[in-house]
Amino acid sequence: MTKKKPNFYAWSYFILIPSFAFIYFLLPSDSFKGDLSMDNIITCLYYSTVTITTLGYGDISSLTITAQILVMSETILGVITIGLFLNSLSIQQANELTEQEKEKEKQERFKTECEKILRHSKIIEQNLQFYLTYTYDITTPVANRNNENVINEDFSFNDMKDLFLSSFRMTDDFNEPAVSYYFKHLKSLENSIKELILDINFSYWPNLEIECIKFLENCRKYDFSSSILSQPKVNVGDQKGSVYGSKMIENHSGEVEFRRSNMINQYIALYKLIKVNFKFIKIFQSQIEEIKLLPILKK
Repeated sequence: MTKKKPNFYAWSYFILIPSFAFIYFLLPSDSFKGDLSMDNIITCLYYSTVTITTLGYGDISSLTITAQILVMSETILGVITIGLFLNSLSIQQANELTEQEKEKEKQERFKTECEKILRHSKIIEQNLQFYLTYTYDITTPVANRNNENVINEDFSFNDMKDLFLSSFRMTDDFNEPAVSYYFKHLKSLENSIKELILDINFSYWPNLEIECIKFLENCRKYDFSSSILSQPKVNVGDQKGSVYGSKMIENHSGEVEFRRSNMINQYIALYKLIKVNFKFIKIFQSQIEEIKLLPILKK
């Protein structure tokens, strides 16, 4: 086993030829016998070449002990160097194959995660559409609602005044306020995002993981659902809490910010939650579209 690259041994092999040729050239002329004279450096190079390659044509032979030892040394070094070269070459090829296998395995793992996240996205996208449907209902006054259900992401706080009215959808209970369906589908969306986080290796998409976690944090941070959904069942003075809340929303003016010990805070929290969720949805859908276009999924 060797850690040297094949080129090192190849160059070592070729350097041995002129090195020994020069040594042969320095030896006394009676150290060799044959048809050619070793007084010529070219002849020495020729002899060194046939010696290291073990061809040994026999036209020149060593006579003295010194010359014979040098010839044996060159032959042995040549064989060892060639052996090390072949060993290094086989190791390099094996390493290249190993790296190719590792890269292939890495690509397969990535492809698997892409396929998993796209499977999750199908469920999440369904939940998103339901969530957006009821977001439209609670951010659009009844008088402005239409069949197109186009959400105005720049809706005002006052636009939420009819959240306690029915969604007026044939699939819904007319006695249930639209906001109750909003929270129901928000919870479904939360659950599908939780499943995504638990099942996917987000090392490939760290920013998406951050956004998903932030989404869940915001859902908890701005969760006034219990208080809001209880308003139709409580009275504030001589009117229902839901009626009182709707009037507060409709008549509100100024900045939409939390106020100390004020009933309007629960609706402000809902307003802020919807706004941040719009941003999350855009980021999520954009990332999923990028994944769908990855070349690895087309193989």
